[in-house]
Formats: sequence, structure tokens, C-alpha cells
Amino acid sequence: MGELAARVAAVEQPQANLLQATGQSLWVRVYGTPGVHRLLPTPVALRVAALRGLAEWHLLRRRREQALSRVAALLRAPRESPRTRQISRAHVVDEAVRAELQWRPWLSRTIEVEGLEHLERARAAGRGVILATAHIGPFLALVHALAARGVKLYLSGGHNVGEPGLDGRLGRWVVAQNRWVEDAGCRWVRQPGSYPVLRELLRRGEAVWMGADAGGNAATRLAGHAVSLASGVTRLAVETGAPVVPAFTLRRGYRQVGILHRALEPSTDPQILLDRLADVLGTVVLAHPEQAHDNLFRRIGAP
Repeated sequence: MGELAARVAAVEQPQANLLQATGQSLWVRVYGTPGVHRLLPTPVALRVAALRGLAEWHLLRRRREQALSRVAALLRAPRESPRTRQISRAHVVDEAVRAELQWRPWLSRTIEVEGLEHLERARAAGRGVILATAHIGPFLALVHALAARGVKLYLSGGHNVGEPGLDGRLGRWVVAQNRWVEDAGCRWVRQPGSYPVLRELLRRGEAVWMGADAGGNAATRLAGHAVSLASGVTRLAVETGAPVVPAFTLRRGYRQVGILHRALEPSTDPQILLDRLADVLGTVVLAHPEQAHDNLFRRIGAP
């Protein structure tokens, strides 16, 4: 077996069960236990989370000012305009609700998925396909929803055993998300050296999940902002002929909905495909700015 074939085969071996979070206080261990979240009915838990978010907006000045600055930068709007304040408040609430949703992966398996026919059409004749997502909404919920429908995804990313960054509450969350993805039957393609593995998976007809809003050196425009994104999605599409399906999970009230857009066929020019993909991402972000994550705000240079 060649080196690349061995690396592709190794992807099938789960590793997330070996990850260990550090710096775990009693509160973090209790909050980070999925069974604890089952004790409170979901509708009640999400309303409590929303109230916590409202309390943070009204009581934590630093949190409020940060949200105002970020939303104003994203929308290119005055910080104190009524619309900016409304969206900023909704953003703080959204983060609190999303945090609670992400500790309830069992909810994700049964969410509605709009546009599933786009994925099915893109995979016709056994073609590999890239599902390109962004840091907006509870985006990993769509991974679980598709897995429950028989779609095995290979996710670019994941945490390596021994890699730092698993401390405290965030560390426990990262470990949990990594494990739950593997428990769903999907697999992480970890860095470094993930590109040739992803290329081989696509060539054999697999479905690959990638973040299209990762930072890199490819210039384009996202939501009206000049940004530099990673070129991995578009280069893989051009090299393998894999169509790119923009994929998101958004909140509608307290519901989560997976959304798959019409596939973008690869061009011979990666820049053309990147610009088309960034246009789709930007449209979604501007339609739901309150659900953007820190990663997206940083990408456009927001404070």
C-alpha cells in the first residue's frame, strides 16, 4: 500500500475518543455532560438561554459594545442606528441559544433539510462533491442531519491528539463536537497534509465537507468586504471536477434548518469559482448577520 493510500485508509480510524480536555472545573464538567442537558426540556432550555443572552446584552457593557462594533463593521452601518442595535442584540442572544443547541446533538438528526435534491443531483453518477459551509448558525447540525439520512461526510479539520487548545469550557466543547461527528459515522481529515487525502476521497466519489470562509491568500469579496480566503475548496473542485454545494444551518426561531444550495460546477479558473462561492456566502451572511460567528467577523476585519 502506498503512502497516500495508507493515509486515506487511516482516515477511517476514529481518533476523537482519544482527545482529552484539560483544566476542567466542576462547573465545566457538569455543563459539558450531555445527559445534564437532557434533564431540561429543549423548549425551556432554549428560552432560558435566550434570557441569558438578553441579560448579557443589558448588563455586560463590554459584550454589548463588541457586538455593536462587529455588526456595524459587517453592515457598514452606524453603530448607534436602530437597525445595528437590533441586530447586535439579536446576535448576543443567538450566541447564547446556539451554545445550548450545540450541546444537544440528538436534535440535529431530525432537522429539516431544504434543497436535498441539489446534493443528490450533484452526486449523480458517483461523482464526488464538496459541501462548502461557513461559520454562521449552528453549522455542524447539518452534518448530523445528513449522516442520519445516509450521507457519510469527510470533514476537513478536526483536532489532533496531543494538539494544544483543549483547555476549559472551550476545550470540552471541541472534544465533544469532534467525538459526536465520528459517532455519527462521519470522519475527520485532519491537517497537516489533508489536501491530497481530500483530493483522493473526491476522486473516489465521496462527499467532503469544508469551510469556505477559512483565511488564506486568495482575494475575493465577501458580503461587500475585500477578504483573503483559503483556495482549497476551489482548487480541489477544479482538479477533481467535483461540484461545490454551498451548505448552511440556520436558526429560524428556536428551530434549526439545514439549507443546501444549487451546486456550482467547477470552472477551469479557480478564481471564477471562488468569486461565485463567496457571492453565495455573502448573500447568506447579509441575510442573517445576527447568526455570524467570531470567525466571520474576524475575516472581514471587524474588531
